[in-house]
Amino acid sequence: MPAESPIKALLIAVSDDAPAAVYTINRLKPELLCFFVPESGQELVETAVQPHIAKMPRRWDWVVTPDATRFMASYQVLAQGFPSMLRAWEVHAGE
Repeated sequence: MPAESPIKALLIAVSDDAPAAVYTINRLKPELLCFFVPESGQELVETAVQPHIAKMPRRWDWVVTPDATRFMASYQVLAQGFPSMLRAWEVHAGE
């Protein structure tokens, strides 16, 4: 798929590199966007990522990890929250 073609949904982990997140989002142009962030990362997304997105996705949301340094804690919150978000967004396997 060419990079210029928009993608259906994007899950992007944001920690402290806002320019990389902005570049990726602007390059891929997702219709639906999920930010995977630690609680402290929400402000970074609101102040340094979202204002620089050329075209905001039709829908977006967060999955907030309680502890970005612990894999299992991050995995569990993502495994619990992300599938229901995809169902709500009507995203199916292969899209």
